[in-house]
Amino acid sequence: MSIDDMRKYFALLKDGKAAADQQLALFEAQKKALEQEMAQKQEHLRYLEHKVAFWKAVQRGDDARAQEIGKIATGLAKQIIKEK
Repeated sequence: MSIDDMRKYFALLKDGKAAADQQLALFEAQKKALEQEMAQKQEHLRYLEHKVAFWKAVQRGDDARAQEIGKIATGLAKQIIKEK
């Protein structure tokens, strides 16, 4: 939650129940933003898992598997970049 949103929250506290709609909107927006951030982090984690698998295949000398995983990782990287 941003500093401005925290200030808004504390300012609205004095209004109690009368500010419930505003408080609810504030927290729902924060929840949505956090869910989006978590989804992005999951995508990044998936990419990193593939890169680890890629380098393990390279290390084992499994070129076919490395090439297969490399294509997947490249697709994930393009998707991540496009989302930004």
